Amino acid sequence: MDSSIGIKGRNFAIVAADTKISSSILVVKENHEKFQVIKDRIVMAMTGNQGDAFRTMLYVSESALYEEIQNGIELSPSVLAHMIQNKVHESLRRRQLDISSIVAGRGPEKYDLWSVDKYGAISSVPFCASGYAAYFVYGILDREYSEDITIDAALSIMQKCVNLLKERLMINLEGFMVKIVTDDGILTRTLVPEIKG
Repeated sequence: MDSSIGIKGRNFAIVAADTKISSSILVVKENHEKFQVIKDRIVMAMTGNQGDAFRTMLYVSESALYEEIQNGIELSPSVLAHMIQNKVHESLRRRQLDISSIVAGRGPEKYDLWSVDKYGAISSVPFCASGYAAYFVYGILDREYSEDITIDAALSIMQKCVNLLKERLMINLEGFMVKIVTDDGILTRTLVPEIKG
């Protein structure tokens, strides 16, 4: 029941992902971190097959660091999102990767949020969701989001999304790990569903 959600503001970007890995009806792990942090200013989160996600995040992050050293390419969320897109496109005809990605962070001029789906469709967006969250939370994100959103307001929106997922999904979501990218670095928080009985 992979889910991830991203929101960007003028001076921050936030990505949240559930921490559970399940296979069919079995829960494999309950505290898995589905993020890759690059240079304290970019965060990648991937949902889907966790083997594919782990290998792709590792490949993209190491390739990006190599390109930065070898060719002087400045790393940004845009560069990483396009590298993920290329990796997905390469795999489409051989063995399709079952991953959806959210890349957020500080670019050269502003904060960016990118979404890459399992077919390699890429878009720069103010908010996004992938995995099972995409079926449920876009209504909340669309209604609550504004361009001048603050970190506290974004976390409040994330909390509403987590609560909705807890209410609608049959699998028990214990919580979401949240990475907040700001000028001061990357902060980590945990969101736990708050369902009123």
